[in-house]
Amino acid sequence: MAIAATAALTGCSSVSGTALPGEVDVREFTIGTYPTTPLDMRWEYLNGLPSGTELAIMRLSDNVINGIEVDPKLKYNRGVEGFNDSKSATKLLADVNGPVLDRHNFMFGLGLTSADTAKTADKSADRTTVTIGVLQFPDDKTAEAAARDLDQTDFAVAPDQNKRVELKKYPDAHSHWRPGIPTLGSTMAVGSYVITLLLTWPSPDLDSLTDLAEKTYAVQVPLLEKLPPLSKREVLELPFDPDSMFQRTLTSDDFYFTFMVGKVATHKPRGILHWVGEPAELQKAMEESGVDSISIADETYLWRARDADSAAKFADTRLKSSRWTPIDAPKDVPGVRCTEDADPSDSDNKYACIVQYDRYVAQVQSGQPIDVKQRAAAQYALLANSQFQ
Repeated sequence: MAIAATAALTGCSSVSGTALPGEVDVREFTIGTYPTTPLDMRWEYLNGLPSGTELAIMRLSDNVINGIEVDPKLKYNRGVEGFNDSKSATKLLADVNGPVLDRHNFMFGLGLTSADTAKTADKSADRTTVTIGVLQFPDDKTAEAAARDLDQTDFAVAPDQNKRVELKKYPDAHSHWRPGIPTLGSTMAVGSYVITLLLTWPSPDLDSLTDLAEKTYAVQVPLLEKLPPLSKREVLELPFDPDSMFQRTLTSDDFYFTFMVGKVATHKPRGILHWVGEPAELQKAMEESGVDSISIADETYLWRARDADSAAKFADTRLKSSRWTPIDAPKDVPGVRCTEDADPSDSDNKYACIVQYDRYVAQVQSGQPIDVKQRAAAQYALLANSQFQ
């Protein structure tokens, strides 16, 4: 995983904190201008509807399934996006459904696609895909009406070609397909949520498509039944850092904390998988190490494992592919491992370091080797300075 890096920062500054017996003195690290005090000591979150909606989408994403939960062969992620209004949601749904969402007071949602093949330029290639969207509405009655209307609007695009389809295990689902075309659309309300599915199969096999739809619902529905919907007031009052992960995540001194799902976010393991091209390996590593919380901010990823031993095990799984070549780590920073990306097209993320402190594992990235080492040293110091919080 990688996100774009900022320009390199150079220089050296003092680090606050007092070293404990048996620990290195983090004040001696070369950290450039990076801050090493916890975020809550230098920044205050002010609740607002835009940021609250982003937090609500993050919360939802932790409860939206990935393709590998339906079938291990759906191991490639083709894209994911959060929706905070009807216009953005039409990236998932047909444009004709924008007015339907407005009419039923759509609040927010998330959409993603998983497939059994990697993304290629040949869009006609035979493949199996699952595109799933989860949308929240103000209440159960509104969601039920929205699910029905979304399906009817889609059906009406080609009423002479579309045919109704019944899912025996989910009689409340609204589904249709075009005979001879290897796709199936389905929509169903679950409490205040609406699930939308668009499925493709290598051939126009209705039995296989309906089976895939029922398998997808079987995994997704229980998660939503356990997730209380949010009122507009509850969206506004969501905590921005419930697991104290952001305060331990390295950011530059001038970093502006604007929440954006997938860029600046906190997630549970399921949620972070949506942003990984091939998530199966990361899912396995997180499960084995008991990772329960993840944050992303300013080119840094931070994972919280079960304990220090589990964190060490998880750290060993990072940056292991052949494209990464080891480079020197920052001097005197315990256990840091740094690498260089052999892919010349990935210059913004060419250098990365893995940092472990107690039960936390961080991955810092940069386009410059000096900068990435400063980031790694500062991230270690920040974790050390946050140990009592």
